[in-house]
Amino acid sequence: MNTVEKTLRIKFKANNKSLMSGFIPLKFLVMLTFFSALFFPFVSAVQISMNQNFSQGETLVTVVSGSFINQITTDYVAFYRGHTQIPINDGVVRIGDDYYVYASLAGSSSQFPPGEYSMNISGVSYYTAANQISSASFGQNFFITNNTFAFSTNPGAVNANTDFSVHLRNVLGSKITINYGLKENSASSGSGFFASLFGSGSTNTSAIINASSVTLNPAETATINFPISQFSQNGLVYIEFSSGNSTFDLPVYLNTNQAQQPSGNSSGTEISGFQEIAFQPNSVNVSFATNSNISRILYLTNTGNDTITNISFNMSPSLEPYVILNPSNVTSLNPNTNQQIELNIASDGNESTINGIVTAYNGNFSSSFNLNLNFISNFNESGNISSIVTTCSQLNGTVCNSNQTCSGKFEDTNDPGVCCLSPGICQEPQQSSSGWIGWILLAVALFVIYIFYKKRYKKVQPKKPF
Repeated sequence: MNTVEKTLRIKFKANNKSLMSGFIPLKFLVMLTFFSALFFPFVSAVQISMNQNFSQGETLVTVVSGSFINQITTDYVAFYRGHTQIPINDGVVRIGDDYYVYASLAGSSSQFPPGEYSMNISGVSYYTAANQISSASFGQNFFITNNTFAFSTNPGAVNANTDFSVHLRNVLGSKITINYGLKENSASSGSGFFASLFGSGSTNTSAIINASSVTLNPAETATINFPISQFSQNGLVYIEFSSGNSTFDLPVYLNTNQAQQPSGNSSGTEISGFQEIAFQPNSVNVSFATNSNISRILYLTNTGNDTITNISFNMSPSLEPYVILNPSNVTSLNPNTNQQIELNIASDGNESTINGIVTAYNGNFSSSFNLNLNFISNFNESGNISSIVTTCSQLNGTVCNSNQTCSGKFEDTNDPGVCCLSPGICQEPQQSSSGWIGWILLAVALFVIYIFYKKRYKKVQPKKPF
């Protein structure tokens, strides 16, 4: 081999090596294709927009976007503290193709202590990024901080084609003033809910239209009425509510093209007219023997000022084989009244622990309680255990002593004695005045008899002896 041939071969090898280095190895391409085919169809097209931190008492709002086959309702939404599902007043509003999920974090510090929480949505079918149908659950973690929000808002989102109302509650221990009004150009400027979540990149200087305010004492509630006629635009707008450092932007979708006639509610504030329902208590634990039946009673309370109608019940699928509610629905519940709810529970032959949530709702409001069942073989209850789990204090009542009576309405509770409901009071039984009248009449009768006999025998003179 001459020198020229050697030189050409060396150049060919060098060029060939350089050429091959510019390509991805075939083995790597095969593996990449395999894992892409395996993984990509299951990539979720669902997006969740949620703030990461919330204050105690604040109203949580999150936006869920995606191509859903069935609608998201509260039946599919659950909230957890750690791994424990918690009862919470929540709601879902559909605006366009998005679902606004909101929940009230107002409650005692023991109900919503600071820490990590999560929202989980399960049982909903949707299309993935690869146009495949999936029913995998999805959710988002969030934190509740040590801070306290000044007020709670219900609902947390509105889709309106007629007059609507917003309920506010002071969750602080002092009087507050809540300012509110429509944010100018909130739909087109990019301010509002999404800006409050992630920031708009600039200072939010949106003007407030039709500004007004309401002052609330501790734990006081107010209803703010918004006639649809006061809005001139269609689409998504935001109503800002603020008190001190607490600001909440309420997303409202206005569909004035389908607006109905005003219902007669005028714009303004009503301290009365607040509606809310609540289970007392919000957690029930029941342990009993396998292959047996038991009942427990708790109360559903209308804590508002208006009558609530058409209340239905829903329970977790895990509870359905074992629990029957009586009544199955509530036609009407007057303000500050209670409805007994009986849980008829039947266990099977297996030792097990069943956890779930029972929810009462009427389309606008809801309340839930945790129900934990523990089936135990050869279980023996010690003592006389009442079937009523609600205590008198949970109904804001007072237990009367055995020698007292209630001046108003009363309920049977877990406590011994009569539970006297506010504003009634426990009082000593008053002695009847009819007893004194009887004694007086008897005294008058004896006096008349005495006068009669005295006058009669006074006229009879005794005969003198001879």
